Amino acid sequence: MATLSALVLGLGCAHADKRVALVIGNSHYQKAPVLPNPERDAAAMGDLFRRVGFDRVDVKTDLDQAGLRRALREFSEIATDADIAVVYYAGHGIEMDGSNYLIPTDAILKRDIDVVDETVSLERVGEILEPARRLRLILLDACRDNPFASGIRRTSARRSIGQGLGKVEIAAGDTLIAFAAKPGWTAEDGEGANSPYTTALLHSLATPGLEIRMAMGRVRDEVLAATARRQEPTIFGSLGGAEIMLVPGKAGAAAAATQPDVVWDAAERAWAAAKDTKNVAVLEDFVRRYGDSFYTTLARARIDELKKVQVATVMAPGSPAITPVAPAKPPPAAVQAALTPPVPPVVAASPCTGGAMTASHSSGVPCPLSETAERALKPKDVFRECDSGCPEMVVVPPGSFTMGSPADEEGRFGSEGPQHLVTMARRFAVGRFAVTFEEWDACVADRGCGGYRPPDEGFGRGRRPAINVSWEDAKRYAQWLSKKTGKEYRLLTEAEWEYSARAGTATPFWWGSEVSSNQANYKGTLTYNGGVKGRFWNKTLPVDSFAANPFGLHQGTGNVSEWTEDCWNGSYGGAPQDGSAWMSGDCSVEVRRGGSWDDDPRDVRSAHRDRTTTTIRFYVTGFRVARTLTRWIRASGLERARRPTVPQLHCIFSFTQKGGARRLARKPPFCIPAGWKFPPSVVAAARHSPDLRLVLWRGRPQASSGWKMRAGQAPQPPEPDRTAGRAV
Repeated sequence: MATLSALVLGLGCAHADKRVALVIGNSHYQKAPVLPNPERDAAAMGDLFRRVGFDRVDVKTDLDQAGLRRALREFSEIATDADIAVVYYAGHGIEMDGSNYLIPTDAILKRDIDVVDETVSLERVGEILEPARRLRLILLDACRDNPFASGIRRTSARRSIGQGLGKVEIAAGDTLIAFAAKPGWTAEDGEGANSPYTTALLHSLATPGLEIRMAMGRVRDEVLAATARRQEPTIFGSLGGAEIMLVPGKAGAAAAATQPDVVWDAAERAWAAAKDTKNVAVLEDFVRRYGDSFYTTLARARIDELKKVQVATVMAPGSPAITPVAPAKPPPAAVQAALTPPVPPVVAASPCTGGAMTASHSSGVPCPLSETAERALKPKDVFRECDSGCPEMVVVPPGSFTMGSPADEEGRFGSEGPQHLVTMARRFAVGRFAVTFEEWDACVADRGCGGYRPPDEGFGRGRRPAINVSWEDAKRYAQWLSKKTGKEYRLLTEAEWEYSARAGTATPFWWGSEVSSNQANYKGTLTYNGGVKGRFWNKTLPVDSFAANPFGLHQGTGNVSEWTEDCWNGSYGGAPQDGSAWMSGDCSVEVRRGGSWDDDPRDVRSAHRDRTTTTIRFYVTGFRVARTLTRWIRASGLERARRPTVPQLHCIFSFTQKGGARRLARKPPFCIPAGWKFPPSVVAAARHSPDLRLVLWRGRPQASSGWKMRAGQAPQPPEPDRTAGRAV
């Protein structure tokens, strides 16, 4: 019998361990901001386990409560006869009263007593792994600063909710539970495609013959180095004296050396060179060559992203449609040769040639717009006019709005009144985002911006907004941009800033009358207008961290306070009503708008105003730029502009009230050919404003009596002939 037992045991050892893994990444929470990395982290970890030969790997993303419970229940069956069972989870987690919980994407968590009902306990995850024979491994990249925790209402003063995750008591042996950060600490998302913790796991867990405790030690060291010791992974566990490896050594290592690792390293190097390309053919070639690496998942996602971009060919009205010629497919060695950026394809009828323009920041080679393309831009079209240092610009429609705040708005300052109507008679373009460090550094590299490299306060550079820039610094960037593109870039006027930030709304914030740290970056631990407490990030965030407003602009509210062109005045008495900059007042200080990451919620309202000396560089201050767009027709210069071929024009005339009589103001009318259309917002403004009239003018204005059309001189039209024209 002893001999038989030994034989059976020997046969069992001769076979490879059965290894299984459940990988979960929750990115898209319904009641919290999107976490960009967990979905990518899960894909990468799933590919890692498949690559090292796991028998079963289930990858699940964005699981709601029912989905998370079902995935764990199904995996418990798979783990029953496994030697090694691994659960990896990336997403939000929470600690309450000493217990840890994983948060599904549909959790609401209004009250502390909801946690048990709406989440899955870490203890439950441990229970489903109990049948595994040699190793039960739980990897948690879930120590992020949780927005749910600060918003939960306590129903009991004795109930505690911690920051990060709490300490774990291991009930079963042969178990390791690994946290991305120490108990009570939070983990970073990082700036790369994966979080620092998951990046370290990818580097160490796949090493053949490396004992699991040694592998997790290497993970700790790598994360400490990557985060400047701000984040220290921690392990709780109870293992015996036997060595346990996720990837077999010796024979297993020999096999690995001849197969996957060589491809893995090549794919990693190739992806580093190809990940920022906008050429779909290059990415598709990468997928063909490195289909067995986890970077293929990232490449496919990038391809989908590029294909979803609406490549709209915008042209002058009435022009025939032109179908862009598809870019030529690069040679097969494009990605293998890596590691020089691919040569951009030649696109027919590009903006550079003066033909049709692709109204997308992802199109072809960014270059200055032709006049034809510029005239044909529509509201919310996006463009970028150079490849390095130029911001993405979004077209803002003309229209009218009430500037300032009403007397009953909570947190109002006296400088926000009196409210007054401002009319933007023409389109302009505004940066979709505040100018980033990436764009500023490109200016410096091109010998612009005075060579000044502002410090980032340890927040990070790249896609975070440039800070520590004075008003004069911001003007230097706009000057460099204008010189580089040959177009008129500038700071926004104060009226343009508020008009763009409100985006057609009249509430304190464009989304409503309350604010939370899920909507903007400010001191989220303070409340406004009865809202809930949230998170204080205590630093700037990447410029695309929150949703865009209806005009397509990101983070006009919070993150960084933004310079404008205007001199400071303590009220709006005498302020321009046409959207132009107010160039009188105290011009030693300039207006800042929008509030910052370090401001109270009342200071990030759309109406809030602040000011700072033009030479001050401050860690909460940045800026975005505006771009003047070509007008459809300049009535003040028709003899040198393109004259319309139609005998009628639609014009908006301004009126003033003098001595009880309404007269035409001495301002040039805004005219377009009768066959064209004003934007609806302009028509609405003309219909509802007593100071504007939309008139169909018969005959060419330059031939009409009383019009002075010399270049540089404003026209002084007579009262329109009501028999010749008609009010609209």
